[in-house]
Amino acid sequence: MNVMIPERGWLYLKKVADNPSGWIILCNLLDGLEQDLFGKEFAASLILCWMREYARQRREQNGKGVRAGQPLFKQRSREELLRDSFDAVCSASGNVVPCPEHPENGFLIHCQRTLHAQPPLENYTSITDARDFADERMHPAEKTERSGELWLIGLLDTSLVSWDSWRPANKTTVRLNPLGPAGRAATIGKPAKVLWITPETEVLRFIKQPSPADGLRDALGLRHLYNCQLLAMTLPKVAVESQAHGRPTVADAGSHMRHMAHSSSRSDGKVTPWGWTADLGKFANGVSNVDGLPERIVQPIPVASIPTVDVQALGSCGPERGLANGVDDNKTFAQMLCNKHGGTLAMMERVQEILA
Repeated sequence: MNVMIPERGWLYLKKVADNPSGWIILCNLLDGLEQDLFGKEFAASLILCWMREYARQRREQNGKGVRAGQPLFKQRSREELLRDSFDAVCSASGNVVPCPEHPENGFLIHCQRTLHAQPPLENYTSITDARDFADERMHPAEKTERSGELWLIGLLDTSLVSWDSWRPANKTTVRLNPLGPAGRAATIGKPAKVLWITPETEVLRFIKQPSPADGLRDALGLRHLYNCQLLAMTLPKVAVESQAHGRPTVADAGSHMRHMAHSSSRSDGKVTPWGWTADLGKFANGVSNVDGLPERIVQPIPVASIPTVDVQALGSCGPERGLANGVDDNKTFAQMLCNKHGGTLAMMERVQEILA
């Protein structure tokens, strides 16, 4: 099956993607293609579905217009529409946005590269917002039974106690709620997305630091987490590897603006089963090697297969990173990625070759 975009479509893409969000997504797409995480047909299908969905969302937004001269809702910018449309295309089900060119399994977990770890891994870790975990994942009875325990009080109301006074030295085993939203069977990880994981051995070295939440937030490139309590979930090897899992691609990352499909330091071309995070702290300090920790993705794990989970409170992470400051914002990150492709013009020319 060949996917063709006419010249008019190419000019449309060039206009729409001419901003930091578009550059980041397209650079990560090129990096994935060059490392054989997917083929040219996959890349072209993803772009075509993305542009089709962008056009649909733009028409829908313009069609709502105004009533009696008053806006009905806040108009999204072109860049916001671009990100929203890409996220819609990268749905786990593949059914939210019909894509005739790639209808079978959607675009997620496409690179199921075999994992050979030496020594073999015992556990993986996933980092999450602690209060969301307590509200959405913990069994209600478990929350009630532990309501007087200092670690849970610290998670839910940090204004009462300082981190140093309630910092737990060890993990805590908690029961999970078997029911998710609307009474459906619960999963660890949102059903329509992927769960991001890293080897537990990589996480343990941060636990004894003065601020493990800040250290892990930055090392894992979790720009969307700030001014909140973080929690590390330990996921046993058997629970993870019983699900589809693989190396993340640009489709798995969606509109995440600090995804990095290629190491910032490796130049030997060796393809590994692990991806790399972009370390927010290194990036803010202007160093050339911003590689963070190894990462993979896995399908959401049914709570039925893992009714309890070990959690480690990490404390609170600080303010949002990467604002429009010219130091570590989206434009600066996009330029870093584009420079590897010879600049934005050369990058867009390479994209045009994919669509030819």
